[in-house]
Amino acid sequence: MKILSALLLMLGLSFESNAQQNTSVDYQQYFTNETMRVDYFHTGTATEEHFSWTIS
Repeated sequence: MKILSALLLMLGLSFESNAQQNTSVDYQQYFTNETMRVDYFHTGTATEEHFSWTIS
């Protein structure tokens, strides 16, 4: 019974996500014709590591 309930839940969620994918999005509202640069640094030693980034 638990397996059937889980399968029905997954089936219902897949239909809902498919319906959301078919909606049209106005990309001009959210995106511009500009570039964002992200510099990513991964540094460290044998015992520790550090992650950092800069956005320009």
